[in-house]
Order: sequence, then C-alpha cells, then structure tokens
Amino acid sequence: MRVAEADILIVPGWSDSGPEHWQTRWQAKLSTARRVTQRDYEKPIRAEWEETIAQEVLASARPAVIVAHSLGVIAALHAAQRVGDKIAGAFLVAPPSEAVIRELPLVDSAFLPIPRAKL
Repeated sequence: MRVAEADILIVPGWSDSGPEHWQTRWQAKLSTARRVTQRDYEKPIRAEWEETIAQEVLASARPAVIVAHSLGVIAALHAAQRVGDKIAGAFLVAPPSEAVIRELPLVDSAFLPIPRAKL
C-alpha cells in the first residue's frame, strides 16, 4: 500500500507531540496524514481518546493506518476493539507499561488493562 492510498492517522500520546517530534515531522511530510487531536493531552480520559480515534477512523475516506506513540498506542488499541475492521495497518511506538500508567496520577486508570488482541 502506498501512502496516497491510505489515510495516515497520527495519534500522539500524553502531552501531545511538539514541533520537533518525529510524529509532527511525519505529518508534515506525508500528504495523506492528519493528527488525531484530543481535547486534553495533560489529563487524558480513555473514553474521550478512544471515541476521538474511532471517529477519525470512521471518517477516513481511504483505509486507515494508525501511527501512534506512547499513551496514544494504548488509546488506539482500545479504539481498535470497536473499529478494527476499518484499520488497514498500524505503526505503534513506545507504549507505556501498565506500571508506568499506574504511576501517572493525571492519566485515567481506565486505560488499563492494555488490550492484547491482534489488530
């Protein structure tokens, strides 16, 4: 599959991805890429993040490819349980462990457990 044949969904993690982050650079370089923008990157709520990702997947005109980082990986895995049949591929980078998520007081504990099902 070529980039032009897919909607590339950039899914940042906790605290978003700044201007020099690799996700931001990929978004600028890939013509069919768009960022999945969350309401709050500092106090993430699983239901909100999951819904936002699912809606972006469903709104894709072409097969969706998710490029997720950090907590965005976990949110994308939760969303995939609902819309996985619309996801053509995923590039999942540096998901936090369950122990790390438990240690972050501003992160919704509903992100746990981490889904383990195949995409």
